[in-house]
Amino acid sequence: MRAAALVLILLSGLSFGLGLGIPAITDSDEAYYAEASREMVERGDYLTPRFNYRERFQKPVLYYWATAAAYRAFGVREWTARAGSALAGLGLVLLAFAAGRRWFDREVGLLAGAILATSFGAVFMARMALPDLPLAFFISATVSTALVALFDRPGHVSRWWAACGAAAGLGFLTKGPLALALPALVVAPPFLLERGWRHLRVRHAAVALAAFALLGLPWYAAMTAEHGSRYLSGFFLGDNLERFATTAYNPHRSPFFYVPILLGGLLPWSPFLFLGLRPARAAWRARRLSRHAVRLAAWSVLPLLFFSISVGKQPRYILPVLPPIALALAVWIRNAVAGRGKVPGDQPVLARWLSAACGALVLALAALLWRAQPLLPDVAPGRRALGIAALAAAGLAVIVLAATRRWRLAPAAVALSGAAIAVVLNQAVLAERGPYPVERMAQAVLRARQAGEPVGPYRVFVRNLIFYTGVEQEDLYSEARLRDFLDSPDRVLCVLGENDLRTLEAERPGRFRRLQSVSYFDPATAKLRALLWPDPARELRTVVLISNR
Repeated sequence: MRAAALVLILLSGLSFGLGLGIPAITDSDEAYYAEASREMVERGDYLTPRFNYRERFQKPVLYYWATAAAYRAFGVREWTARAGSALAGLGLVLLAFAAGRRWFDREVGLLAGAILATSFGAVFMARMALPDLPLAFFISATVSTALVALFDRPGHVSRWWAACGAAAGLGFLTKGPLALALPALVVAPPFLLERGWRHLRVRHAAVALAAFALLGLPWYAAMTAEHGSRYLSGFFLGDNLERFATTAYNPHRSPFFYVPILLGGLLPWSPFLFLGLRPARAAWRARRLSRHAVRLAAWSVLPLLFFSISVGKQPRYILPVLPPIALALAVWIRNAVAGRGKVPGDQPVLARWLSAACGALVLALAALLWRAQPLLPDVAPGRRALGIAALAAAGLAVIVLAATRRWRLAPAAVALSGAAIAVVLNQAVLAERGPYPVERMAQAVLRARQAGEPVGPYRVFVRNLIFYTGVEQEDLYSEARLRDFLDSPDRVLCVLGENDLRTLEAERPGRFRRLQSVSYFDPATAKLRALLWPDPARELRTVVLISNR
């Protein structure tokens, strides 16, 4: 067990930890958490999160606390902002390993952990300063400990209920009611089908509730005492109910929105999902599922349906379904490779073909990255070429191995190729020479800000610029607000896109002074066409710092 856990820790270190400070904090939601935590340390106020020095009620406090603690211990850096997510990723890997080992065997646990450690969705989110992966960990911990406490009859069952309540409380402190709703939804089917009430005792529920209340409620009570009902209505009604039922925060998306998201998030393991078709068909015909199959089905399908019916959808919302899907994949792969299970049939042959398909996907990614090189001018060409070549070699190795007599080692090779994807993307694609564009722009702002002039970003670097300047910025939320800002009788500094500036210059020639410009490619917002048909003129964005005097 120790050796297997050590392997998973090392694999997670490659996927989640290596180069965690690359790239710069992005102009996305992660900037909210990175900057709000910095302001928390700067102000010494650890009760109320603030962004741009204004109250931020949208999320609870745990991720801010974790990041603020990392800042105080190691300094305000990109990797300290993301450390909480990376540790949550490691926690999910070890949790999948423990669950697989308990419910199946050591091989399934090791493979499930490896799948989680190298799947694209987990790797990507572990490298973002966001609370979603920690939430997925706490939800998964709540579900797994509840299932063990209810059905596995472990020793010291009260400790399992305490762990369940503690995980729910920490999840509640991470992102609110979802940390309670999803575990309840997942545990309900096995609780009913396996008559879980026979094993539940009042004292067990009391222990779980006490642990939850001790960890999950005091901060909410303090916020209510400080801000009154304004906080309660803003968070529980606005940020939760409106986010689920309206388009106030996210645009309307198809009910099938999460299908490609899930397939992409499981890369390079996605082809192995086909191994589940035959067991699912056999179970449907027999009208019978094993108790573990019921648990994994409830754990993966019900949250997916829950988020699919919601109006507001975001790709990262379905992270809690990755652990059960990783466990199911591990069982299917183990059975196919070993010719085990009730319906082996031609599964070993299919497993070989699917392993080759995984390798082909890695090879295709290397080819796309090679084509995208014109969009990466600030990456060292030698490092970039070497990394892409290494990734291509990893994909080719999986394909070749799947065609040999030693094809049963192919899943291990897929895991290594998944780690290679993480390393190459981080070290050879995103690792730029010198400061990143937002850092260069922040340096230009600080140089140009001679007498405390107001600073306002418009539609670019809106969230992450402040992390690098430490300067409160104006909220230029509309074109009218932008024009009012630039019409100020005093000198102001504005950061905006080249196209927006040209529009202003056409209306007011000679009115603005260009101080600095940077061009960059934003992979976070890039479409697939950027890799298929890379065009620097279309994909590279130019951002300009101007003054009105």
